[in-house]
Amino acid sequence: TAFRFGDGGAVGGADADTESGEDESDDDTPAAVLEPRALQGARGRRITVSAQVYDVAAEAVSFQPVVHAKPEQDRAVLTKVLETHYLFRHLDDRERDCVVSYMEGHAVAPADRLSVGASNRFHVITQGCCEVRLDGHTTRVLGLMDTWGETEMMYPDMVEPQDWQHIAVGSLRTYSLDNRTYTRTL
Repeated sequence: TAFRFGDGGAVGGADADTESGEDESDDDTPAAVLEPRALQGARGRRITVSAQVYDVAAEAVSFQPVVHAKPEQDRAVLTKVLETHYLFRHLDDRERDCVVSYMEGHAVAPADRLSVGASNRFHVITQGCCEVRLDGHTTRVLGLMDTWGETEMMYPDMVEPQDWQHIAVGSLRTYSLDNRTYTRTL
């Protein structure tokens, strides 16, 4: 039986198997020749660009992302940032909410360095600000809703480590997403 695109593969929206009178529970048909079912109004897993090689089928079964609780105010800031960020703006509300729930929070005391594996994580500031320093010199100051680490998160094995330091100016709270969660959920 040939596969045809459309509403179940039949004219008028009916399912082809029910029109032909075929028994859907034909157990002696090898799995390799079973007809694929067209998606009917549902989207499958999004395809993302990644330079990494990993076993998608095994990861889909074994990977369980961690959901991190966060205050509603922080959720609102993260949602607003991701709505316009180039890596996440294509997501629908449900998908964006999932990404927000997977982001891990980090509280940093004044004058402390953010050091939570910052080299391979995408960060969003939800409170306070930090100085970005290179070789002891402040190159810029990041504040509320600013982000950094996109390239490092996406390509952790291909980006040369930098000597950037992110130093909290006052109380700082960020949320971050790691490469494994990003590539396995998007």
